[in-house]
Amino acid sequence: MERATTRQGVDVAITRALAELESERKVSVGFDPGTTASFHVFDIPADAEVPKTAENSLTLGVNRATGYGGLIWWGEQFLEDTGHLTWVTKGDNPPTFDPRVTADPCYPLWYDKQNVVPLQKVQDALREFCFNGGSRPTVVEWEPSTVNGQRLEV
Repeated sequence: MERATTRQGVDVAITRALAELESERKVSVGFDPGTTASFHVFDIPADAEVPKTAENSLTLGVNRATGYGGLIWWGEQFLEDTGHLTWVTKGDNPPTFDPRVTADPCYPLWYDKQNVVPLQKVQDALREFCFNGGSRPTVVEWEPSTVNGQRLEV
């Protein structure tokens, strides 16, 4: 876990996550599904202990080779849809190919190509999330999802 308490520290954490996350790759036996990172925002003093539970989360996966990433957000309910707490990015111009962006490395699962966005939008959404109290970013569109980023409406 990395803790950032300044704007500069947050920018470093975002840059590091985007640079260090790995996408799916072949290994000597089988394959490695890649990695994801989760960001949380806490409204606490800089020297306070981090709470054991978070009230918000933004999880990302990226594939730098294809230029796409995906985000899963959960936090407060929205008046327009109080039945869903978890949301996945909704791409406004999905690629014509499978960008192989890791959504959940444990199963493993990948984002649907309808749910990926260009890497710059991933970075913009991360910044908005971190600097806007953990609220769902508005620089990307969203649709309801499972906790591991799978679309509810296929």
